[in-house]
Amino acid sequence: MSIPFKDRPKSAFQRLLDLVIQVSDTVAEGYKMLQPPLEGTGVPDPSLMLAVLFGLIDRCWKMDTLLQNFYSTLELETLGPIYWPELSSEIGEVDAGTDLGKVFPVSFKFLDVGMAHICLIYCTCSLFHSKWDVDCNSNEYQESIWLVTHVLNPPAPQNKC
Repeated sequence: MSIPFKDRPKSAFQRLLDLVIQVSDTVAEGYKMLQPPLEGTGVPDPSLMLAVLFGLIDRCWKMDTLLQNFYSTLELETLGPIYWPELSSEIGEVDAGTDLGKVFPVSFKFLDVGMAHICLIYCTCSLFHSKWDVDCNSNEYQESIWLVTHVLNPPAPQNKC
């Protein structure tokens, strides 16, 4: 991804698209692992599934670091804030029909449309990636490890005599 840009640095948008490609590869790998085995191939090997799961977790952690680094670099490269909140002053169709007041009382302003586009893709990429980001202390992680080690590969019954 960097060879064609050896003499000319990539823009923030191009660097973000590189990350989008990496996130989509990671998510595709995760979905591939969740698919049922092909007909006639039998149940997948639990130790192989565990290795794939750990590989996905590692890729997610690395991807999270890359996304955080991208945003930090974007902040450094931008003169002023990337976006800022403003109280919404317009009355929209949604606001007019409710007694609760403004549905969206705060709006976010961006430097320009290009920066808004970058932020939109960045947030989408982060949310899509976070679906696969696993915390090793989380219940979901512990349950998936238990599933792979006990359900798909149950321990041998012990003779209690």
